[in-house]
Amino acid sequence: MKNLRTKIAVAINEAEVTNILMKEVSLQQYEGVLAKINSKFLITKKYSGSTWWWTVYKETNSYGIHFPEGNAFEVLNELLPSDKKYWFVASEENGKYWLYESNIESIQWLIGNMHAFEYYIIDK
Repeated sequence: MKNLRTKIAVAINEAEVTNILMKEVSLQQYEGVLAKINSKFLITKKYSGSTWWWTVYKETNSYGIHFPEGNAFEVLNELLPSDKKYWFVASEENGKYWLYESNIESIQWLIGNMHAFEYYIIDK
């Protein structure tokens, strides 16, 4: 069975569009980036392979929007600036996190072309 990282790679490689910017973060940077994300947004001492991040957010000002059709990703480009780079964290149920650098249009494309999975978008 393919893991989420492999499924993402296949989706990108089979894309009929050529402007997909989804760069996997190197192993040398991976731990440092996730540690920074963890210290800024999570109450845990270290991101945990067994924890869904949304269950351990720090107290932050936030708001929610209900999408009856379940397609919130379709409006990401209206909510987030398109001229910025983001960290895109794809999360597997087994606690693996796959980290990418991307723009919002590529993130939208990926989410729309894959089956449901948990993900986080963080402003770099």
